[in-house]
Amino acid sequence: MLYHLALDALRMYRGTAYTVRILAQTLIRATFIADAGYGALAQEQFQATEAALVFAFDHGSETGDWCLDADAFCLCAALVTLHDQQLRSAPVSVVAKANDRLALFGTDNRESRVAGERKPAAKAGLVREVEWRARFAVRHQRGDEEQVAGQGSHD
Repeated sequence: MLYHLALDALRMYRGTAYTVRILAQTLIRATFIADAGYGALAQEQFQATEAALVFAFDHGSETGDWCLDADAFCLCAALVTLHDQQLRSAPVSVVAKANDRLALFGTDNRESRVAGERKPAAKAGLVREVEWRARFAVRHQRGDEEQVAGQGSHD
């Protein structure tokens, strides 16, 4: 799968904005599939992996060194393992729905040309994914609050 190649490229300091973005998309897709009941992805794991990917993207953009440090690699390797397990266990319809939801974020893998210079479209996609995380956290917080409210006394 492409996300395996992206992880390996970043491990070998041969990544690009595209490879970071592939892993960010994998993180979002894995979250959608976990929400459907296939695999567990804790909010803390999501946040740590997301932070590692945002750091890798920013670092690569600034320095040209597209890589993952040891901790980021471990987080992303766990993500890849989880996603492999999800793809083995989830019905195709669940994976297709996750892909459809991912497409709504405009996270296409193209590069745009601005004034003859190649500019990765990745940063905009990564920002949209980060904005999604904020909505995801609010949705889960609301769900937790509704559960707590529903557990109150029923006098």
